[in-house]
Amino acid sequence: MIIWTISNQKGGVGKTTTAVSVGGL
Repeated sequence: MIIWTISNQKGGVGKTTTAVSVGGL
């Protein structure tokens, strides 16, 4: 959740997707 929030604030689509994938695992 924290990583996804930081990536979301940066506006990194690729980073956000990766964070969501890792969070899903």
